[in-house]
Amino acid sequence: MSNITAGKFAHRPNGNGTFDSICRTCFQTVVRSEKEESLASCEAVHECITTALELKDRTLRLLELRVFA
Repeated sequence: MSNITAGKFAHRPNGNGTFDSICRTCFQTVVRSEKEESLASCEAVHECITTALELKDRTLRLLELRVFA
């Protein structure tokens, strides 16, 4: 884990061999990966979602990107 993200994220091993990265500020699961070393790249660009409305807006934007990609 890089110095920038150290301490901000908790890494949780899952029963299927994957790892979750969880933000300790907003408690969002940021990324799931088969390799713990791969978590840092997503952690580095994570932005905390602070309100339910913001979460809804971000989710809708992500869905739109998937539909039009």
